[in-house]
Amino acid sequence: MSEIESGFFQSGGYNLSYKIHKNGKENSILLFHGFQDASDTFLYQFPFLSKHFNIYRFDYRGHGDSEWIREGNYHFIQTLVDVKTFVSKFLPEKFHILGHSMGGGIGARFAGIYPEKF
Repeated sequence: MSEIESGFFQSGGYNLSYKIHKNGKENSILLFHGFQDASDTFLYQFPFLSKHFNIYRFDYRGHGDSEWIREGNYHFIQTLVDVKTFVSKFLPEKFHILGHSMGGGIGARFAGIYPEKF
């Protein structure tokens, strides 16, 4: 049975929504959703993923249940900073990633900057 933790974490002065599904598995995976989407986009993959991984996910700024930016524009770099904040707060030292659309680009860039995490 999966233990689900949900809430908000702070990154760059914004409240970002997250969910962690702990299944008692040895491996963990971080899910990256696409643009104009939310981390719930992966719900149909949960039956398979939960057999193999503890699942970590969050909604980017202005997506899902996360706070919208108050002024200015959305930037890829902001999302990478938010990913680093989330990873530092919640994920184990090593983990896997899975990204959809823009989330694949974010995951690839994060992996390029922090290859020691994988």
